[in-house]
Amino acid sequence: MPSQVPDAAPGPFYVDPNCCILCGIPEDIAPELFSTGEAHCFFIKQPIAPAEVDKTIEVMLSSEVDCIRYGGDDAAILKRMGRAGVAEFADDMRAAGYSPIAKDQVEFSADRSATEMAVAFRAFLRAQEGFKVALSFRKTKVRFAWWRGNFHTVAFELTDGRHRLILHPGHPDALLGVARVVGDWLQSDPNVGAIAWKTRRGDEDASPETPLPF
Repeated sequence: MPSQVPDAAPGPFYVDPNCCILCGIPEDIAPELFSTGEAHCFFIKQPIAPAEVDKTIEVMLSSEVDCIRYGGDDAAILKRMGRAGVAEFADDMRAAGYSPIAKDQVEFSADRSATEMAVAFRAFLRAQEGFKVALSFRKTKVRFAWWRGNFHTVAFELTDGRHRLILHPGHPDALLGVARVVGDWLQSDPNVGAIAWKTRRGDEDASPETPLPF
């Protein structure tokens, strides 16, 4: 593990100072965990709580370079990283023994109908640059694309007061991208609560339900 700047919080998570380009992404996503130094960012607090580990994984997925590292040997964190598709950010090669599992459905609570939630999601997409929303005769399905004609579908369901969204990406490699778009929308809606992402595979060895789609 490379030596850290004096102000960095000691612990297994660290920033490789030899590759950081001061992109600003870690500080933007998790300002409670990262700060900016003269030449690179660094951890001001070690991720301990599950939500903090989730945020760190989100930073790993979003950063322009592979500088956010985990140098520890906690089996649960290594599995979490492997299942989230960021095994290469772990110094311990055991993380690579877990295949990535993208989560293709999310449940949440909201005091609205499935149709109203679908309308809200369409409005969210139309307010963003780069998205094309297709016309649909099914009020509880939303089809959208951000690259040419590669459309993705999100189906809205409501059962026993609990909302469920099922993601159908236009290409398997686009699942995480679709999930992150849906996740950003859910996180931005103050009326949405108890968000739980999961996989429909029923894999007993899958990563646990999380408030983020990875």
